Amino acid sequence: SFVIHAENNGKWYSLPTASDANYGFASIGIVLMPDQPNDETYSTDMYGTLPDGHYRLYANGLYVEFDMNGNTITLPDLR
Repeated sequence: SFVIHAENNGKWYSLPTASDANYGFASIGIVLMPDQPNDETYSTDMYGTLPDGHYRLYANGLYVEFDMNGNTITLPDLR
């Protein structure tokens, strides 16, 4: 499972899911190895359309911040 938070005036807020969203999560263990990349794909459909702004996705005890601009997600350079 995951959640998306939106930043507003320096504070983070959990986004509500769309009332008509039909979703579920499979409980699958993910092993993260040191110094090894790992790709995960998350659909934001359950949140509806995200307006432009600064967000973070929180999953598996980790989070990544990103900016939404139109239909484009910009991630920070994590290298």
